[in-house]
Amino acid sequence: MRRTLTLETRYPGGLRGGIQVRGLGRDLVTRADGSIIVAAEETLTLEIEEFGRRTVAAVHTTPPVPELAGLVGARTSGGFRTRLAEVAPRLADTHPVLAALLDDLPVAVLVSGMARLDAPPSPAPSAASPNALVPAASPASAAPTGSVAPAASADPAILAAALARGADQCAGWRRGATIMLEIETSGRAPAPTGPDAPSLRSPDDPLAWHAGALDPMAPRTSRRHRRIDLIAAGPGPSPTAGPGPSPIGEAPGPSTGRETGAPAGEFTVESLFRDSFQPDDGAQMVVHEYEVHGAMDPRSTRFTRLAATPRVLPWIECPEAVPSAAWLVGQPAHTARASVRRDFAGPPTCTHLNDTLCHLADLPALAVLLARHTGRPDPG
Repeated sequence: MRRTLTLETRYPGGLRGGIQVRGLGRDLVTRADGSIIVAAEETLTLEIEEFGRRTVAAVHTTPPVPELAGLVGARTSGGFRTRLAEVAPRLADTHPVLAALLDDLPVAVLVSGMARLDAPPSPAPSAASPNALVPAASPASAAPTGSVAPAASADPAILAAALARGADQCAGWRRGATIMLEIETSGRAPAPTGPDAPSLRSPDDPLAWHAGALDPMAPRTSRRHRRIDLIAAGPGPSPTAGPGPSPIGEAPGPSTGRETGAPAGEFTVESLFRDSFQPDDGAQMVVHEYEVHGAMDPRSTRFTRLAATPRVLPWIECPEAVPSAAWLVGQPAHTARASVRRDFAGPPTCTHLNDTLCHLADLPALAVLLARHTGRPDPG
């Protein structure tokens, strides 16, 4: 069972204009005989007001979900997921791919601020200008989610104070770390960089990703890739542990769905997350990338193993958050989203790893889909 998601964020009218987000996703079942079933395929397009406001102006989805019109007027920088739960409380049951895409939206939009950091310098607008490039000075906009610094402010003291409020919210932004030292020295957060993005294409598996997931990116476009594999174990112990971690900057090894490290009877869990950015010139670069590997008991749906591998992270302190993935071991998978958002905070954690772990809450539902299409017993 494989879920793939992409969120692509661009500025079609220029950096002082609105933001367009295009989301694509698919749930794909592969049977033991190699035949496949597309269990779900859904898309969305959101129009969002300029970066400083980040207010939803329009929502379009395939298939249509009229309730999502209630997101118009919501800010993606704070309270978006609460608003989503209010206007479409059963979305995860009726349209699970759309629910997963919208859950990822707030941080994906914030990471799109890479386009602003990559742009040539321009005169700083007035702080009162409706087109100001500086997000509002609030914890939500200055927080480290996305590891992307705001653009220059007309008032450096206001910007520095806003950035300082992000201290200790994650490993990369802990006091004494690279980001905070730069803020204390210059009043600005450093701009993240990353290696060239290796292709996620699998030559031997043309269906590894949904259509459009690997298309070329326009300049100043950000894309978030997410892949979740749930692999049912065979009747006996698996012969190998499958592909291991790849060196940073190299393409992840393919998941065959046949070779797992889980004991007999357990589900193998594999997840890949990547944020990438296409600058005006040069190759697409990776900003954040994690892999998560583990196992889930099919009856209790509790995690029996879970470990994160940091592949590309912007700051040397970011990998300090890796051990936090194991905090979910022993917990039922369906509680992951609530558990992470309640308990995973501060310097031992990473915003992007947290989001990756949150998506594992959908594993029991994916296991039900897998059972429905392959004749295996339902979990639980």
